[in-house]
Amino acid sequence: MNEKKPYKSDRRTRYTRQVIKETFLAMLQECSFEKVTVTALCRRADVTRATFYLHYRDVYAVLDETIADALEVAEQQSPLTDEKRRDELARIARTGDEQSLRERYELLPACHRAAHAPEYRALFEDESLSGYILERMYELEKKKIPGFMQQYGLSREEAEAIFTFEMYGAYAVNRHHHWKRDDAWFHLQMLLLQFVMAGETGIQRRKDRAD
Repeated sequence: MNEKKPYKSDRRTRYTRQVIKETFLAMLQECSFEKVTVTALCRRADVTRATFYLHYRDVYAVLDETIADALEVAEQQSPLTDEKRRDELARIARTGDEQSLRERYELLPACHRAAHAPEYRALFEDESLSGYILERMYELEKKKIPGFMQQYGLSREEAEAIFTFEMYGAYAVNRHHHWKRDDAWFHLQMLLLQFVMAGETGIQRRKDRAD
């Protein structure tokens, strides 16, 4: 009996946290984040405040975990390493084939795919959260910077600058396009992909000359 208690407790914890997060996302479809309170969230999720605070310190903690979940779901869509993913994107950029980009949508950065997942759409559409989400996504994704440094022979400062440019730029374009993944969006993604990959090719050539 004692061996089963941690499992049951863990399962109950996951369930409660999931209910709170799903309720949080449902509320964002109806109002801005600024209007979401712990009291309203508890009432909507049918949990007590004591239960809420057992799992989260405040609404921002729910937001942080929801952003992390969105990125994790997006990452799971692509089994490739970052280096192989970029190689595939470079190949598509050379062909300029937008249909290939549609068919290999999972190759695009996680920040793209996270924003377009139906269950997380309301999160990214909330204008009041744009700056906060970008900062959190950067913190969660910056673990990829060392690989970027190694692949292109960049310093930490150089890699961080390019990484920031790509992430913040991608987010800004999506936001400007109202998060619609239509024909115009894919055309823009191909254009931006070719622009970015041309730059990375130039950096790779510089590294090869230095080697």
